[in-house]
Amino acid sequence: MNVIAKTNIVIITVIIATLTNTTLCAQSKPSRKAQRLYNEALTDFHNNDLDNAILRVNDCLAADSCYIDARLLKADILTSLKQFKEAAVTNINTAAIDTTRISLYLNAGRQFMRCGEYNSAADAFSNYLNHVKSKSKYQYADSLLKACMIAKNYVDNKYEITNYYSDSLINTDNDEFINALSSDETTLFFTRRHSVRGFVNEDIMSAKRENINDNQFDNIESINDLLTLEGNEGAVTLSPDGSILFFTACGREDGMGSCDLYYSRRLNDHRWSAPKNLGLSVNSEYWESQPCMSSDGRTLFFSSNRPGGYGAEDIWYTRLNDDGTFSEAKNIGNQINTEFKELSPFIHFDGITLYFSSNRPNGLGGLDLWMFNMQNDTVATNLGYPINDFNDQMNFVVSPSGGRGYISTVNDLGTDYDIVSFDIPEDVKPVPTVCKPGIVIDASTDNPVSNVRIDLTEYNAETKDGIVSNSDENGQFIVCMKTYSKYGITVVAPNYMIYSALIENDTNTIVVRMQPLEIGKPVIINNVQFEYDSYELKPESFPELNRLVRMMKDNETLSFDIYGHTDNAGEDNYNQRLSEKRAQSVYDYLVSMGISASRLTYKGFGANKPVAPNDTEEGRKLNRRTEVVPR
Repeated sequence: MNVIAKTNIVIITVIIATLTNTTLCAQSKPSRKAQRLYNEALTDFHNNDLDNAILRVNDCLAADSCYIDARLLKADILTSLKQFKEAAVTNINTAAIDTTRISLYLNAGRQFMRCGEYNSAADAFSNYLNHVKSKSKYQYADSLLKACMIAKNYVDNKYEITNYYSDSLINTDNDEFINALSSDETTLFFTRRHSVRGFVNEDIMSAKRENINDNQFDNIESINDLLTLEGNEGAVTLSPDGSILFFTACGREDGMGSCDLYYSRRLNDHRWSAPKNLGLSVNSEYWESQPCMSSDGRTLFFSSNRPGGYGAEDIWYTRLNDDGTFSEAKNIGNQINTEFKELSPFIHFDGITLYFSSNRPNGLGGLDLWMFNMQNDTVATNLGYPINDFNDQMNFVVSPSGGRGYISTVNDLGTDYDIVSFDIPEDVKPVPTVCKPGIVIDASTDNPVSNVRIDLTEYNAETKDGIVSNSDENGQFIVCMKTYSKYGITVVAPNYMIYSALIENDTNTIVVRMQPLEIGKPVIINNVQFEYDSYELKPESFPELNRLVRMMKDNETLSFDIYGHTDNAGEDNYNQRLSEKRAQSVYDYLVSMGISASRLTYKGFGANKPVAPNDTEEGRKLNRRTEVVPR
């Protein structure tokens, strides 16, 4: 006989015994011994001495099983001990003795929900509904019953989870909360909560692995030493290139409130710079925590209980400005936030799929994990069972490909939070994404070009905000792109010509070769695109041309000749006119954006200056180009 069957028999036996004794309980005053034990148990309960409290209240009920106040206290103690099934059974038995206390069925239903006993919860709610007279109370209980049936439906239609894994080196007897995964999936960042001399403390930890196919991480260390931190820090996230670390720190001298968001930059020796507060545009006198930076390096999501939201805790966001400051924080809105708690936001590498925790209704109990596609969804979707269960689930972190997920959940013993990983079911996967390394070098010397901005534009995307990265001191960078989308890359750097190119899907490492600015040397602007057999600019050309505008405004002595070229398909006169019209379209756009016409000329060459043979489609594609020549 399994454990669940044995437990149910015990519960049924207890209920039958209680019902048999119901008629024996009269409304009489409890004995002195029972009263004394009850008072002692109540004192222990108020002092949070739960172990002694449950012993004394059991002794009290052994002396007087009809003592209603003691039964109610026992249910409260069991709830505090998170023994929810036992608390629910106690409430049901008490309601059977004192039939006026129908609210105990409501309490029992909620407690059964807290331990995943959805059938028993439904019975308890139904029993309450059969007795309650108040319309408002009936509606409230009916909503709980419906939520219970929704939770039961999740369990009945559960996902098959494969490769479920708990890392024995990361997880300890303390609480571990997953925070972030590096874009190359080799480094895991998490928060460890532990007790130091009776005080709860949190530290930022990292774990590494050599092979991303390995479930086991090793080389686990505290980042607090590298950050030169002292005190309570956690909830870390990284910029896409790993150069900036954002985290939460509480009670610091430069803090704005209880807990604030800070950032630190990676130094050459792999240590981190002294932390800096993100300031009043982001932080407040209230609680700010659980940051997550988007893969385009522009938007920082976080949770806060500040005023101006929709519930207890809401998800907010701030944007990184071009000057390195952060914009005024804004609430993400009521499509995601509710009157309940919304916590631990994680924006996937695809830039559109947001995962978060919430204790809103229609979950499985406690905090559940939800997802919201910010391009297409109007309501959030529960991740279902068994990703969610009756315990709290928090901090869902998903690999770039969308295949692997990491969550923080209460372990099987119910003693603390552990980090577990598993293969994600298809229905709750984000858009598959790949993160590629790149390097920016001087085309003439092969030396790295450091600290320059890299812009990526997704073709045919609804938004043209693009993806932003920056090269480090070695010229290296990382960008994350949707697997099935095409991207153009543009780099603008002082004393170099603007670089633009298409990123091919089979490219493993993106190599950006920057041409030093040379008068009279043509440079191809690859991301300027035209409609087929037309001189009308495609929308994806505008981000590229806007960067050329910025370059010219930053260098007011710089002038350009604009050259248009075609392949050899078609008549010579037609190709000549088309190339000139295309060059003029670029000229007209730059003038419309404020560049003086005196700094620009345009000319078409038709098919007269090929850079590749015209006998293949690849060669013809290279010959259809727009060039700018500095003068």
